[in-house]
This record gives sequence, C-alpha cells and structure tokens, in this order.
Amino acid sequence: MSDTSDVENVGDWRWIEAAVDHAQDRFELWHDDSEGPVAIIGPPVNHVFPVQFVRHEQARDPARAKVLDDVRRELDFYLVELGEPDPWAYAGYHCRTFSNAYSRVHWSWHPAGSNASENP
Repeated sequence: MSDTSDVENVGDWRWIEAAVDHAQDRFELWHDDSEGPVAIIGPPVNHVFPVQFVRHEQARDPARAKVLDDVRRELDFYLVELGEPDPWAYAGYHCRTFSNAYSRVHWSWHPAGSNASENP
C-alpha cells in the first residue's frame, strides 16, 4: 500500500499576502475606483497564490477600504471558493469574459517579460 500523506487535495487552494516577482507571469486586479492596479497575483506554489497589494491611497480611507474589500472578495471567489481544479487557468479564461468587463474589479493577464496587458 502506498503512502498518500504528501498528496495534496486539489480543493485546497488559498492565497496569502506576499511579494510577487513581476518578471514572472502574473495577473493584475484593477478596480473602477482606483487609479492603478490594486493587487498583483503570482503563480501558485503548492496551491498557494502570492498576492501583492499595491497601496496607492491610505488604507484608513473608507473608499480605499471598500476597494480592498471588493478585491479580496474577488480573490476569495475566483481562487478559492469557485472550486476550479486549476484556478490559475480559470483566471486566464475569466480575463476574457463579459463578467470581467462589467465587474467593478477587472482581471488582466501579464505574461513574463511583458509590460502590457494581454489575454492568455
């Protein structure tokens, strides 16, 4: 009988606040009420996504807090709660959907070595 103690459950995805290498593939999350990217998501390692928040305004500002809440809800939904077997691939698909265009939080794809947004 084989030992399966080191086998991960596919549904155990999560994200943590951590630095993201901007030279790697990444997603950026923009909000309608912000003047730039609010968060940058790096590729997952062992089912954990690093998420770097970009702080343009004071975090104590109620409008900024609302923006951050909206972005955190998106991260939770698309990377964890949706239950996709590969949330990274699904996020790439989501970049090209109407729901992304009409949402207050917009996902954009940035491949390694690129400064411009592209769809995967």
